[in-house]
Amino acid sequence: MKTIRTIELSGSTRQERLPGFAEDFPYIASWAETGQYNGGMVPWHWHPVVELFYMYSGSLVYETPQGTRTFGPGSGGLVNANVLHSTRNLPGDRVVSWIHLFEPSLLGGSVGALLGMHVFRHKTRHWYFRWGIPAIFLLQLAACGAVWYLGR
Repeated sequence: MKTIRTIELSGSTRQERLPGFAEDFPYIASWAETGQYNGGMVPWHWHPVVELFYMYSGSLVYETPQGTRTFGPGSGGLVNANVLHSTRNLPGDRVVSWIHLFEPSLLGGSVGALLGMHVFRHKTRHWYFRWGIPAIFLLQLAACGAVWYLGR
């Protein structure tokens, strides 16, 4: 697990750069020490992947345009892809969290990819995803049918 003490943003878009994130394995696990950031505050940012976090120590305030929520030790949450958010430590807390960033499709193969495309509106503009993911799903469905049919 990589230890993170800074955040890199891409210009004026506020998109977080994700060093080490690869298309062939869309997952990053990190140990974030947010007290090392700019005064314990992570600025407003977003990323095109899902963020799952667990609070190891300290309390962290997550802010989105829809509201604010505080997470204490032993709690956690999920930030959907493409959601603008920021975090800040409560005064005097040493905040450490485990953060997992991943493509929604990682959860369920082609079915997860289809759900991710429609629920999170992710990768819907690329023709190869729009046609390729349903094609892969149909091939997997046909393979399952063949295994079932031949195994009776």
